[in-house]
Amino acid sequence: MTKREVIRQVLAHQRPPYVPWSLSFTLEAREKLERHYGTTDLDTVLHHHLVWAGNPAGSFIDLGNHHVRDPFGAIWDRSVDRDIGNVVNPQLTAPSLAGYRFPDPTDGIFFDEVPAMLARQPDSFRVFPIGFSLYERAWTLRGMENLMMDFIENPGFVRELLHAIADYNLAQIRHALTYDIDGIYFGDDWGQQQGLQMGPDLWHEFIQPELVRMYGAVRAAGKSVLIHSCGDVDELFEDLIAGVSLNGYGAVRNLGLIWSQVLGHDWTVFVDDDQVVLDEDFLQCANDGQGQTLPDGSKLLAKTGYYVDRSGNYQ
Repeated sequence: MTKREVIRQVLAHQRPPYVPWSLSFTLEAREKLERHYGTTDLDTVLHHHLVWAGNPAGSFIDLGNHHVRDPFGAIWDRSVDRDIGNVVNPQLTAPSLAGYRFPDPTDGIFFDEVPAMLARQPDSFRVFPIGFSLYERAWTLRGMENLMMDFIENPGFVRELLHAIADYNLAQIRHALTYDIDGIYFGDDWGQQQGLQMGPDLWHEFIQPELVRMYGAVRAAGKSVLIHSCGDVDELFEDLIAGVSLNGYGAVRNLGLIWSQVLGHDWTVFVDDDQVVLDEDFLQCANDGQGQTLPDGSKLLAKTGYYVDRSGNYQ
């Protein structure tokens, strides 16, 4: 069975022969791995099951001094965050698209390398990636603070902006579907540590209609829809699956649950990526009460939040 077939089996909710994988790395981690393996072709060395059939990263122009420009005109300062950076010049200084021109969605810089990428991993599941696919593209063009205020003060402009971004993506999707790919991978971070950045009401009103258009076009072509969205977006899963036609969702937490089951562990404990565990009783405290019967007769199967260590301090 090829890697491509294993992923298709997973997306069809069938039991695969093993748990497939595909890893992405920060620039620092990638450089370390490339030195370790003596090659820049980590996809082949690590036997990734997904092949990224597109080149969004290559579309950034190096301006020097740790600054780059993306195809939409935004300049990113990567002097601190080398992987993504911070936008320093929002293109839409007013709540209007007047005078702004989107780039060519079929530009060769996105697609010229697709045949070579597919040839290097012929047995992998082929995915065309669209990063910053809607909400993120909107705030990079308008500025985060401005867009948040626009949701309330200029809702008509927000609808126009998101619709225009979705139109751009749809044109790129149509071109991507001319290649032998299996799906489209959308990146769009909606969450924060607790809940959605814009809240569920605004997400449903402004963002969901455009997702229906974009994801629907992919599903209508018989391809898979996969998304990455950082943060706490659990409250959207039902809408994403039933109303937006999502096939796959990428999250470290889900991968942890999968590996826990594969390895036969009874419990899985997660910590935030900025949390350091110093208490030697952490695992015991985290699992305290698991499986016990609650006053309403239900079983305690999962816990979230803080715990108190043996000194009485919240961790």
